[in-house]
Amino acid sequence: MFAQIKKLFTRNQFKTPGGYHIADPRPLARDNPYTFQMPSAAELLVLAPGNAVKLIFDAVPASEEAGPERMWVTILSRDGHRFSGRLENEPFHIPGLTQGDILTFESHQIIAIYWEDEEVRDQFDDGQDIWFARARVDPRITEDGLPVRFLFREQPAKLEGSAYPDTGWRLCADEHADLDAIDAPFMAIGVVLNRDDSFLELLSAKPGQAFQRPPDATGFLPITLQG
Repeated sequence: MFAQIKKLFTRNQFKTPGGYHIADPRPLARDNPYTFQMPSAAELLVLAPGNAVKLIFDAVPASEEAGPERMWVTILSRDGHRFSGRLENEPFHIPGLTQGDILTFESHQIIAIYWEDEEVRDQFDDGQDIWFARARVDPRITEDGLPVRFLFREQPAKLEGSAYPDTGWRLCADEHADLDAIDAPFMAIGVVLNRDDSFLELLSAKPGQAFQRPPDATGFLPITLQG
């Protein structure tokens, strides 16, 4: 009995309290296809030592204070779909993980790649930033889950302090929405598309055009704006 207790004590006396888990981001990408786009198979194929990739780390055990942290890792070696790398960021709330630690991960856990070479970066640029361009959105769509039933496009506004331009699109839960009165926010149009992309084919319409989806219809009809 004493030998068993001694063995257990020896095994655990240096154990770090808490740890981490590298998340599988694929479910998040499936649920948010317009705003969470993972690297393509072609990008993953050419990854090599020296490249930097971003991973999502979760604390174990999980807690409200320790949310997921997205951090950069420099690849040190590769064996097929499995990599080893060096953590380049200092974690905020993940015990047992420190900047400079060496860790292993797999290609499906990579959420972003930093290509230092501009030519390589341009080669893999798939234009996904267009889904982060802004639209003004009726909060009932994002907060209450109502579908988009009325949308129109006006001349884009100049947005101060935004890294992304305004598309000019205004998305409403009904044609009576007064976006100024309800203080509707500007947000990435991809956030709305993640929930409801029924209007995706309309986004090439020019300013001045409007569309409405009646309650008993599945598609949108062009309408004339009043005034």
